[in-house]
Amino acid sequence: MDQFGGVSLPDFDIALAPYVEATREEEREFFIKAGKEVDENYVEMRTEFRVQQAMQSVICNLNTMHSRAGSQVPFSSLNIGIPKGKNEQEEKDCALICEHIIKAYMNGGGNNEACIFPNLIFRTKKGINIEPTDKYYYLFELACESASKKMNPTFCSLDAVCNRRFYENDIFTNIMG
Repeated sequence: MDQFGGVSLPDFDIALAPYVEATREEEREFFIKAGKEVDENYVEMRTEFRVQQAMQSVICNLNTMHSRAGSQVPFSSLNIGIPKGKNEQEEKDCALICEHIIKAYMNGGGNNEACIFPNLIFRTKKGINIEPTDKYYYLFELACESASKKMNPTFCSLDAVCNRRFYENDIFTNIMG
């Protein structure tokens, strides 16, 4: 299950992760240009703030931007929940994006208004995010909280019999479990 009509981004968090590092570098440049020693704690705080702002923008834009059909917003689906990257930092950045897109969805479109889009599809996999001992279990808990309050995200088990054959040889999910 990658899509509910309209347009879908199969690996939203993974696709955007390299841009988090680019943002981090921009924040470091601020110190370098000022001739100051780089404060990594501040860099990380600013980077997370900018990711949070970006995810709020995604939610806002997908609920206010009109399509060619007139007053209908674009049907959109974003797949999240399986952080993977080229290295440990990029994997953490995937998780950061996942966390903040869920939080932005829960916050709604302002004044706690419910959002229609995007449909978030949270993918689960043993060894990654569904057991309390899994590294990204906290994302699963956040997704469950959002689902209980906003009826979104929907969940897709990569371990389900119907999905297993598509993901058992997936290099990224095999790397992580």
